[in-house]
Amino acid sequence: MPLPNVSTLPTDSRVILLEHINLSTQEDGDAANSTNRFYLDVLGCARDPRVKWMVHANIGLSQFHILPNQPVSQRLDGEIGLFYPSLDEFEAHLVSRAYPYVSTLCSSRHRAVPSTIRAWDFANATSEYDHLQVTCPNGNTFQCFQSPLDYFDVVGAIGAQPGERALGVGMPYVKILVRPGVASGI
Repeated sequence: MPLPNVSTLPTDSRVILLEHINLSTQEDGDAANSTNRFYLDVLGCARDPRVKWMVHANIGLSQFHILPNQPVSQRLDGEIGLFYPSLDEFEAHLVSRAYPYVSTLCSSRHRAVPSTIRAWDFANATSEYDHLQVTCPNGNTFQCFQSPLDYFDVVGAIGAQPGERALGVGMPYVKILVRPGVASGI
């Protein structure tokens, strides 16, 4: 399939896809441990069937690679953004799981969900759009948003991960907090 036209992407970035993020855990690679259950059951990611010794959790075309048996469980100093087709349905999913790590259910209602990914305000997303904040067992923070209407069309043109379909449709950003002056070199 052809890649999306980069002119349809936000002007501050020409990144087409955030393919995966590696996160380490002290737990083993068993899908039943608390870290893997969080990604598969709470966030509603789909397990990639190609990998058996560790969990690759798919959300749209993006993946979390959960590296087992590490000396420490990794906690990012920042946040990971996730897109879901319906924020109300994802909230109902969280409630049905009685997930104890939900730290904040926000409803800022400042602005409606943009119809295009190009119009999405990544820098100010948590102050501009309704979202649910969820924290994993290792302390990583996830900001979960309703996706722009064209997001699946733009990213879906690239293809799909193998296996079942996830509840979410993608990982639009990872925000890592760094001291002033460092980000310009990244």
